[in-house]
Amino acid sequence: MKTKTRKLAPSHPGAILRELFIKEYELTITEVADGIGMARVNLSAIVNERAGISPELAIKLSIAFNNTPEFWINLQSNYEMWYAEKKINRNKIKRFVTA
Repeated sequence: MKTKTRKLAPSHPGAILRELFIKEYELTITEVADGIGMARVNLSAIVNERAGISPELAIKLSIAFNNTPEFWINLQSNYEMWYAEKKINRNKIKRFVTA
């Protein structure tokens, strides 16, 4: 079974948070961190693409920005899956079931 592979990496969820929410609403990282009850340094790591979004943070962001936790989790999952696909050599995996 061959999966579709994207050529271009998806955006890190922190980049989406930074560009479409923090900058768009003219907020600071400190304001958002305080508003959702997390340390500024931890939010900064996410916004600067050094950390990912947890389910708990996804809920907090969905409340703060009036969207869904699934929006944030899907961004994170798509990002992680794209990089995982690049690491796996499918030809070296034994297939126990064939279609």
